[in-house]
Amino acid sequence: MRDYTNTPLQLYSKDFTIKAVIDVYDSFVWTDVYCGYGDFELKIQSDIAKGYNIEIGDFIECFISQKVMIVEGMTLDYDNNNVITATYKGRSLESLLCRRILRKEDIPKVVPQYNSTQGDYVRAEIRSLWDSIKYILERCIVQNTADSSRAGLSDRNRGISLVGYTTVTDPVILEQNTPYVDLDGMTLYDYICSVLSYYGYGFSMSFNHLGVIGGNNSSISNRKILFSIYNGLKRTFTQIDNERIVFTTQDDSTFKMNTSIDMSNYGNTGVVIGPYKAIQVKDGDGNYQWVDSPSDRYVANVYNDISDLDRYEIYVDGTSVPNMEAEMSKPYPDTYVLSQMRFKGIQEVKKLMGGITSYEPTVDFDPYKIYGENYYLGDLVTVIDDFNNSATMRVSSYSHALDSGGYKGYPLFETPEPIGGYRVLEQTQNGTDILRNLEDDSAVRIPERNNVELFDDSDIT
Repeated sequence: MRDYTNTPLQLYSKDFTIKAVIDVYDSFVWTDVYCGYGDFELKIQSDIAKGYNIEIGDFIECFISQKVMIVEGMTLDYDNNNVITATYKGRSLESLLCRRILRKEDIPKVVPQYNSTQGDYVRAEIRSLWDSIKYILERCIVQNTADSSRAGLSDRNRGISLVGYTTVTDPVILEQNTPYVDLDGMTLYDYICSVLSYYGYGFSMSFNHLGVIGGNNSSISNRKILFSIYNGLKRTFTQIDNERIVFTTQDDSTFKMNTSIDMSNYGNTGVVIGPYKAIQVKDGDGNYQWVDSPSDRYVANVYNDISDLDRYEIYVDGTSVPNMEAEMSKPYPDTYVLSQMRFKGIQEVKKLMGGITSYEPTVDFDPYKIYGENYYLGDLVTVIDDFNNSATMRVSSYSHALDSGGYKGYPLFETPEPIGGYRVLEQTQNGTDILRNLEDDSAVRIPERNNVELFDDSDIT
């Protein structure tokens, strides 16, 4: 276990000018999250806090974490001896995405374009996951650049000058299509979490120490706060850089882990009832038009490979999935409609699948299992409890706590399935993770890929 006693914190103003080093405090709790924002709580005696001049909107950085927190709240409390304690709270930089609401004009549009070869109008749309996210970021929060081909802010007041992004180069992520999400009225944060969790990806809003302040800040990848997508911080999804970590209470009597299993509200197979299919009917002028069928609906099943007593079906309402293009009054292909329905089904099933098993360690006990060296946010790990229950889990968050009693650090886990249209299976004997296709029950290896360390300077171009 590392010694994190007297961990200093760095305090920055809103423009990331260094204000102070906070090295005297009563306690702090700091939580990193894989796909979402983390939070912190910092307690300081008021006479000391005044010297630091911590203000709402300031940023706080901690060397034991790659996350940066925003000071969002402060309270003053008297104890019995009239000693005042200042408590500061806030969330990490990822919460900046909560400050923007998606509007219809922010959504990548399906634009009809004339194809001279076909002699007809065809659809031209943004399809890849990264292209869609980049488009929406540049509509909502990333300020305009000199590149006229970029989307551009829908309102110039929405941009945050410090925010940019790291361009995705991972070929596996670049190959993914954008799953359907009903965006209108959703926060940018909820949208990002929704589409990335579908594939099991995480994201980060990190502090770019190489970024410039003021002056020529037109380069999106050279700004102080960078949005990044990643699949674990250092490893590929197959964990090929290091062997998979095993957390078990059987290794050491000092390791404690709360286990909870509840099947009362469990579901593992989704029956998705979608919109009516489009059919052609003749109008009064003898012309054919596309309209909704009065009786024939789209129906899709997710995780249909489960049977017998192991099958728990749930109903999923997929009627909001569009079946026809409004601009062209033509039906979408059946494969498109069904794929979007399956996405909704997988999201609903995931909520029930992931909630049945909970492992909550109370201490990161093993000196050979060090967070930030041996395992990271997003890693797949094996968890074994006192009753020898074993499960593949994902490291979803990590909490640091420091007070007069010393330092404690521990990971929290979540069920990693489903990921896209696949279920994560246990490792094979040679250590390879296997995915099983929900459509035809075929098993495939999780593809290996070149991996880029998120916070390595070479990733900033």
